[in-house]
Amino acid sequence: MNNINDNKSFFTIFLLISFALLISGAVMTPSLHILLNESFSIVEHYFIINKDYFQIVDVGSTFFKSGILIIFVLISYYISKVKINGSHIASVMMVLGFSFFGKNIYNVWPLFFGVVLFAKLKKRKISDVINLAWFSTALSPIVSSLAFDTPVLKPGSFIAIIVAILFGVISGYLVAIFAEHGHKLHQNLTLYNAGFVGGLVALTINSFLKAIGLSKNNYTQGEYLVNENFKLAIVLFSIFLILFVSGFILNRGLKGYKALLNKRCKSLDFVDNYGIGLTFINMAVLGTITSCYVLIVGGHLNGVIYAAIFTVTGFAAFGMTFIGIIPIIFGTFAMSFITGGISSIFLPSGIIASALKNVSSNNMLTAAIFGCGLSPFVAHFGIAAGIISGAFNSILLPNVSILYGFMSLYNNGFSTGLTSIILLPLFENFYKKLNKIN
Repeated sequence: MNNINDNKSFFTIFLLISFALLISGAVMTPSLHILLNESFSIVEHYFIINKDYFQIVDVGSTFFKSGILIIFVLISYYISKVKINGSHIASVMMVLGFSFFGKNIYNVWPLFFGVVLFAKLKKRKISDVINLAWFSTALSPIVSSLAFDTPVLKPGSFIAIIVAILFGVISGYLVAIFAEHGHKLHQNLTLYNAGFVGGLVALTINSFLKAIGLSKNNYTQGEYLVNENFKLAIVLFSIFLILFVSGFILNRGLKGYKALLNKRCKSLDFVDNYGIGLTFINMAVLGTITSCYVLIVGGHLNGVIYAAIFTVTGFAAFGMTFIGIIPIIFGTFAMSFITGGISSIFLPSGIIASALKNVSSNNMLTAAIFGCGLSPFVAHFGIAAGIISGAFNSILLPNVSILYGFMSLYNNGFSTGLTSIILLPLFENFYKKLNKIN
């Protein structure tokens, strides 16, 4: 593939998306003073993992801030002279997604430079770790929590800011170390290696913070935007339209898409193997499917749902196809319907109503969409394994974030890694016995 053209196409399209976000923000919040004030006031809030930026500040300012953050990512890619591949696209899309839920223009940098420090000390090119540097920003709650929500440090004080930056750099450095070994544990059965190792680092850091009295002990209930589906859907589908049209033009149609869908492997860089045009098309398709799922089951588009949808859209450049994600979504849907019904047997609301309410809840929607990172199960073991892994992840997910004090945004990355580790020996044992019978 033509790497120069791929890079040019990438920067052109993502600059267009960034400007679309900036313009959307300016249109929704016409006051420049409010726009800038709200965009930068987010920095002073810890928002650990359960606060939606759309809910805390206005929708327009959130879009504007996200556009700025993506431009920073693009600048870092340009300066480091990367050869754009699927992993880089997945990384920038995750930053985009979580810019609506947890990441801001302050808390990402200590982690980013922690990975850069690792590269410098190991004498590696920055371009080799730049995507990991942005993946490591999953741990941005560590920075925000220490800087603005740790009473012992006097929130917002100079000492609090310095301690937060220090732990952020250390966390980023540890992510870079752990990332090289995470694959050995989950055997590439989750696409979210950075999310899994981020959970391990968060567990380590949070345990240490608890030991020295710097960990936050009380966590508030999640606050998420509701009843703004129309406004948020317009922006969402506009981005997917940009991706599809640009991909269609670059690829000169849909040629090769069937081959991409039929490729069965645990992970695959679609940019390197099929070109950036076909990759954009696949991203638009998966983004549309996951968005429609949310709307069909009656869910609410908000910051955390945006994060989930854009994560799947990003990894549609690095291994995900709709053939791989449908069984995962179905497994989560089935399990959330069943558990929602069973848990309400003795409630007056009714089993079906409670089951459907559980399906459309934020927790189960994120489990269904983020859970698509388990799509390698479908490629390696088949559709039934995909359904089971999605179902299992949905019941494991609510119980893991407390392990690391909500200090990682990629909660599903950690849970899909644990799901892979738990289910792999069971599936291998089952298929060995099945082969013996046959």
